[in-house]
Amino acid sequence: TLAGEALARMRDTVRSAARYRQLVTFLAAFFVFGMGVQVIIAFAAILAGDFGITGTGLVLFVLQITLTAGATAIATGFFQDNIGGKATVIIYLIVWMVSALALLAISLSASKPQWMFWVVGNGIGFGIGGIGTASRSLVGKFTPAHKTAEFFGLWGMVYKLAGVVGVLSFGQVKAWIPEPYGMPASLALLFGFFAVGLVMTLFVRETAGLRAARRAERETALSRATDPTDRA
Repeated sequence: TLAGEALARMRDTVRSAARYRQLVTFLAAFFVFGMGVQVIIAFAAILAGDFGITGTGLVLFVLQITLTAGATAIATGFFQDNIGGKATVIIYLIVWMVSALALLAISLSASKPQWMFWVVGNGIGFGIGGIGTASRSLVGKFTPAHKTAEFFGLWGMVYKLAGVVGVLSFGQVKAWIPEPYGMPASLALLFGFFAVGLVMTLFVRETAGLRAARRAERETALSRATDPTDRA
């Protein structure tokens, strides 16, 4: 059946990816900090409402995040090759951690100043625009040319799964813990997603991952040269 064939191809893709240790390590880290990114995307408007930003202010807040994210995504392309994909991911994870801590601090404040939330909105925009571009670039470095469609499909699946788990976890923590502690607890969880993701990213060896991808490309090219029927 079509579903069975899809599952078989997914199984083969996962097995193939397992040969690339650095890619798997990064995808594991990406899953963890991706939960945090997906939480912000899903709950940004709700968080803004909790801090008193509604109506036109909410529209402008979302616009600010969108513009900042777009500008950051463009800017990231100009420097990530110079400092490395891993370093770029780490920089943006630090931005995310600072933003999450700032949200936590605001939620614990008695006055909950809106101007601080607007400032944090820029950090969120930087994080969304930068982490997506940097992560995509690092996955590309770890992916042999003949596995591009498969591995980027796997990357997309990991991101979607992170969205399901992250949003559910954040929402349940907020719902289970009585106010006024529900919001701070869920924001502490949000910080944890980025902190743990950062620690896991530190174990990624970018040079080794790049070498593995290039070695696989050479092996595939040699195999096709000696056996024209080989389409692996």
